[in-house]
Amino acid sequence: MTLKLQFDPNQPYQLDAVENVARLFEGLPRQTANFTLGDEINPNLPPFESLSESWLYDNLRQIQQDGDIAMGSRRTASERSRRSSFIG
Repeated sequence: MTLKLQFDPNQPYQLDAVENVARLFEGLPRQTANFTLGDEINPNLPPFESLSESWLYDNLRQIQQDGDIAMGSRRTASERSRRSSFIG
């Protein structure tokens, strides 16, 4: 017996997941860049820009509220890294 997997790109939960990941970045100004396919690495953000943890967190909370998704407790990046050092 052979197991055959079929991918259906129109599964609602997959489409919702992709949309919600994109929504994390709502409010980020659009950048236009000269893009060419090749061996070069093109950054997603210009070197002088960074993403604010609190801004991302606010967007995440909004997505969770809109989708009635359970919200966990907020921890800063340093708190998460300290905790992960105890796990391994």
